[in-house]
Amino acid sequence: MPYCKKCGSEYEEGDSYCKGCGSDFTATPIKKKWSSWKKATVALLAIFFVLPGAFGVVLYSAMGNGATVEVTVYSLHVSESVDIRVYDGDELVGEYDNLGPGQGRIFTFRTTFNIFQDSKETTIKAISYGGGLGSITEKKTITVVNDGYYKMTLYV
Repeated sequence: MPYCKKCGSEYEEGDSYCKGCGSDFTATPIKKKWSSWKKATVALLAIFFVLPGAFGVVLYSAMGNGATVEVTVYSLHVSESVDIRVYDGDELVGEYDNLGPGQGRIFTFRTTFNIFQDSKETTIKAISYGGGLGSITEKKTITVVNDGYYKMTLYV
């Protein structure tokens, strides 16, 4: 047997009211609407906490530290042109197609790291594709500091 939610009295299935307290079992519960002040409070919380947090994330990502790296890549191939790809770690930062035999090409890019780091160790890699010697790779690992300018030469 069910019990009244208000007074705990036992009642029969199909009863429309409680014999103990008179509660109406057929009435549908009324949903409470948010008052104006609750809506205003939620809006103010969003303005003061959510929006500044989102702005902080955008600002954090835009203010990352970094250094400029200038890489001169020379082709070791003597008879045919090659295609060159330059990487900062796994990220492609430069490419040049049809670099002539023995010619060089300068690639300049910015390597970045988060604002809580003073420096970063990174591997710069150049790869040549095609040409009479096939694919050649050379890489160098360097430590860069914020706002530094670094030059290196790679032969592929």
